Amino acid sequence: MVRVVAPSRLHFGLFHVPAAGDHRPGERAFGGVGLMIDTPSTIVAAEPADSWRFEGMLASRAQAFAMRFIQALPEDQRRPFQVLVERCPPEHTGLGVGTQLGLAVGKALSVALGETDVTSQVIAGRVGRGERSA
Repeated sequence: MVRVVAPSRLHFGLFHVPAAGDHRPGERAFGGVGLMIDTPSTIVAAEPADSWRFEGMLASRAQAFAMRFIQALPEDQRRPFQVLVERCPPEHTGLGVGTQLGLAVGKALSVALGETDVTSQVIAGRVGRGERSA
């Protein structure tokens, strides 16, 4: 079983941060500002299973992240997992719960699949996070 502990992020908002000069197509126009804090944390566990199973707090949201993650992989690497969200702060409280949960699910699945050196940026892309705030 793989267990991932992700800190919370005090979210201070999105800011317009254009590159030098005017914003050009394809360049990021916004960036997020925040501060990582150890508690409350998000804890996600994943282990191989015969079929997909999701349990715990925000299980349906974890399922959406896991399905998006697994669909980003080549078909021969896709397999089912049991995913348990052991702990997670409430949503919409300014703690970055969506991003932290998505990254924790993605990291747990990556490691369980043997991808121990995959970057946070790759995981974020696979679970669909960081598209606005980077």
